[in-house]
Amino acid sequence: MRHAVIVLAAVSCLNILVRAQSAEELVTKNIEAKGGIAKIKAIHSIRIKGKLVGDGGFTAATMQENDRPNQVRETFSLDGDIIYYYLDPDTFLEIRKEVQEFIRGSVRESVTEMGSYKPVSGVMYPFSISQGTKANPAAQTTTVETIEVNVPIDKADFDVPASLKQSPKAGAEKK
Repeated sequence: MRHAVIVLAAVSCLNILVRAQSAEELVTKNIEAKGGIAKIKAIHSIRIKGKLVGDGGFTAATMQENDRPNQVRETFSLDGDIIYYYLDPDTFLEIRKEVQEFIRGSVRESVTEMGSYKPVSGVMYPFSISQGTKANPAAQTTTVETIEVNVPIDKADFDVPASLKQSPKAGAEKK
């Protein structure tokens, strides 16, 4: 039995060695499986629409549009609200977010612009964030001074403040 297992393992290893392919061969086969390089290059724009279903049952409509050579637009619509994300064509970092909110039958639009990206522990963060309306996107600007990651944070900092906590008796009396 022991010899049979050793022989089976050896044959399996030889089979893997015989089938080994280079990364270039794998990429070529992947491109061919998708339809071939000519068909991929023939696509100049694409629109992908979908539906996100999240925990708790909320749903959102999603859409991504790409136009060659490097234009990307993403939308995310949650309960009728629409969010447009604009990415820098060179870095693919978010540079602008436009939000259309539907509040009591009226549309409220806001804009957030992000810039001055710097790496913090290898992750890019915006150090300049402007917010406002479409007519005045820089109504208020935040200049980030420091970003610290993986710092100890006391869990109690996230508790509801004592002044906002309602005692069980007070809640029962209001019913």
